[in-house]
Amino acid sequence: SGTAGSSGSPGGCQSLAYSSYYTSNTGNHIQYDGYTTALTASAIIRACRQYHMKLSLANVGDNGYDSGVFLKEGSFTSPEIEKINMFAIDNDTLIKNCNDLNIKLKLNRPNTRSNNIEVMTNGTAILNSDYTITWNNRPLNSGDNITFLEGDTILSLHVFPLPDATFNAGETKKIIIYLAIELCDYTPLHEGPVIKYDTLEYYLIDNDFVRLTSEEQNFCNVCQQVAINVESGTEPLLYSWFPTTGIANPNTQISEANITHTTTYSVIASDRWGCQKDTAQYRVVIQPRPKIEATHNPESGCVPLTVNFNSNSTPDGATHTWVINHTDTLTETNPSKTFTDPGLYSVYLHVSSAPNCNDSLYLENAIRVSDYPHANFYYTPEEPLNGRPVNFTNTSIGENITDYSWNFGDGSSSSIENPDHSYSVSSDELFNVLLTVSNIDGCENDTLIQLKVTDQYAFWVPNSFSPNHDGINDIFLPKVNDLLKYHLQIYDRFGNCIFNSVDPAIGWDGTYKKDNCQMGVYVWKITYITYTNTDMELIKLGSVVLVR
Repeated sequence: SGTAGSSGSPGGCQSLAYSSYYTSNTGNHIQYDGYTTALTASAIIRACRQYHMKLSLANVGDNGYDSGVFLKEGSFTSPEIEKINMFAIDNDTLIKNCNDLNIKLKLNRPNTRSNNIEVMTNGTAILNSDYTITWNNRPLNSGDNITFLEGDTILSLHVFPLPDATFNAGETKKIIIYLAIELCDYTPLHEGPVIKYDTLEYYLIDNDFVRLTSEEQNFCNVCQQVAINVESGTEPLLYSWFPTTGIANPNTQISEANITHTTTYSVIASDRWGCQKDTAQYRVVIQPRPKIEATHNPESGCVPLTVNFNSNSTPDGATHTWVINHTDTLTETNPSKTFTDPGLYSVYLHVSSAPNCNDSLYLENAIRVSDYPHANFYYTPEEPLNGRPVNFTNTSIGENITDYSWNFGDGSSSSIENPDHSYSVSSDELFNVLLTVSNIDGCENDTLIQLKVTDQYAFWVPNSFSPNHDGINDIFLPKVNDLLKYHLQIYDRFGNCIFNSVDPAIGWDGTYKKDNCQMGVYVWKITYITYTNTDMELIKLGSVVLVR
């Protein structure tokens, strides 16, 4: 009579109010056309128990309308634990000093009984050394049990990488967690507990640090590439340059660029998970090409010679490299160097304001360093006489000697290399002769030699002679020494000059024109100049008796 679950006569049937669960097929034949609505039957069950399902069909007693029940293949299911990873990188990767992991064991309905779950670990990562597992804020050791209480739908485990975990370079450690779940106790079908096992696998990698180094780079006219210096315990990294002016790719460590003005950039680098990051400044300094202006002073001198090098090169702050004779390098802008060895020295200067932005200057034999000469001389004759010329000969040793300064010790001097000098003494006397020599660079040296000048001046005239050829007093010969000029004249009693001699070694033999002169008195006259007074001519007169 239209009441579900009852029966009645065919004439008393009417449509039931369940049309939402079926599709009416009209006609004179049976057609299962798939239009029938799928129905779901569910019941609370306990693991490891037997259950039966009854399907009841209600139908009329004719062949016009027939009902059928179909069971969908694979449609018998029971709830399983769903594992949900929370906050793991790539859903299976843990990063030291970065992230942790929440593992949620989730049921789609409340648990019907309490279940013990044994937690065991394996893998290259070591529990409580590389990582920890906690449940309800309680740390777990391998083999500990956790409980899925009756009525629970979610049970959470927390996996946390330890900050002091150690790694080899590039090492990835594996975390393996075994879950042993007790499904039921003894049942007619099982003579012991039913255990279901599940395995969770994760990876643990190092992420110690990201460290950028602030720096300043000089470029010549234009910067065509930027590169920040980075140290990191992980790769790859994410980069960000700000501002982006002139940088082709502001999201890389190294980028092509076209920077024409000095600019300071802030650079941020972080690992791909955003765990570690650092910030640094990268300053691009655009420098003009250098122009060298340099001097050195003095350009020459004597050892030891200190030379000061001075650069007025542009721009300010450019690096300087001075190279002396291709071997000795000075890196100060305005250095000095003391030369202890004589010689010619070349100077090379390289000025750089940025990589490949430089100018250079080469001065060959720019510095002359001279050694001191060694002064020396000798004189002739070895025994100088009063008024007689003494020849001084320079024997000094040294290169480029240009000046000679003689001090003869008697107030006289000379600047020629090999001078002559005469001494005027009234008696034997010692003189200190000083020679000072200097070279082209003013390097001086002197030497002192003492010499003795002998006074040999003498004037004696005999008052008679006897030219009788007996070898005794045959010649009238005055005894004179050390005269610059000498002239002897003999006169007879009539005033006639009968003999002349300008050689002190030649005397009168008592003849005139090869004839013997008569005995008697003759007058002699000697005109002379001494070496001690070369500007005055002296005359002496006297008489001599010729005896035969």
